[in-house]
Amino acid sequence: MKRILQKLLIGLITLIIVVVLYVFVSPLLIRHSYTKVENSAKWMARAGDDMLISELYIPGTHDSGSDYADLAYFSKCQSSGIKAQLEEGYRYLDVRLEIEETKTGSRLIFCHGFCKCRRGPWPWSPVLELEDVLRECYAFLDDNPTETIVFAVKMEQGSDTEAFQKLLHEYINKDPDRWYLSDTIPRMAECRGRLVLFRRYEDVCNYGSKSGIQLFWADQGGKEDTSLNAVLEQQDKYKLIVQDRYKYNASDKWKAFLAGLDYSAMIDADLRISFLSTNGTPKFGHPYSYAKVLNKNFLLNDFSKLVPTWMILDFSNAVMAEKVYDLNFR
Repeated sequence: MKRILQKLLIGLITLIIVVVLYVFVSPLLIRHSYTKVENSAKWMARAGDDMLISELYIPGTHDSGSDYADLAYFSKCQSSGIKAQLEEGYRYLDVRLEIEETKTGSRLIFCHGFCKCRRGPWPWSPVLELEDVLRECYAFLDDNPTETIVFAVKMEQGSDTEAFQKLLHEYINKDPDRWYLSDTIPRMAECRGRLVLFRRYEDVCNYGSKSGIQLFWADQGGKEDTSLNAVLEQQDKYKLIVQDRYKYNASDKWKAFLAGLDYSAMIDADLRISFLSTNGTPKFGHPYSYAKVLNKNFLLNDFSKLVPTWMILDFSNAVMAEKVYDLNFR
């Protein structure tokens, strides 16, 4: 009996080690494809000053700060940092933040769900702070003043929207000239060299025309009915059509992505956003397994008849970004 218990214990310990290695170590093996695309950091230089940014085909990254996230097997959605994403041509950043209290005060940090995002691969690596990312964005725009960055901010964790909005604007007000804060969609001439604030939270502080551009849509999980795709959402000052079905498997997600693009082309809207990202149907999915399939389909597909859309991707690379922004210059 004792020998049987010892074998069971050894088997249990072995299983735990395997699971830990699989969940914590396997994400470190996901390599980024650093294919060089010439002028990817300056592609907006070719866009006309009179163009609204909503009239451009813009590549974006989903959960942009999740290169190094806790429980990375379930929460990692990118294999490169934001600096690399910008250099590769991505101009929409999906910025998910929470307030963290420290001994010296409050700060905003990146997270994905309840998982904190970090600056390195280890559980003890420092958290990725908003200040870190703004420093990278400002440096990128200094080097590439023809570009703009759509900074789509969501309060990922927490319920105190007022405290969140006030704290965010404390960061912004340190360098206000670097931001486009109006509540209307800008033309390129108005926002070159600046970050454009899109807010996925209520303007509870009543900042009005200095609050940024509203960007709301209802949760679209959608694993029960896989025929669902894009939805028209009325914003304060414009009409948005968005597809963000994140509870589909790869096959259903690809169908929803294509169907959503077709549907949005038939609808009168001012801005179109389509997410290729999905977490799959399990409660805790593995985004990379779906992205491998979806990204391959994406690179093989012909989007030449697509109307201007912002396409938001998981595990992005320069080739995928080029496929989107080149549509502006056909």
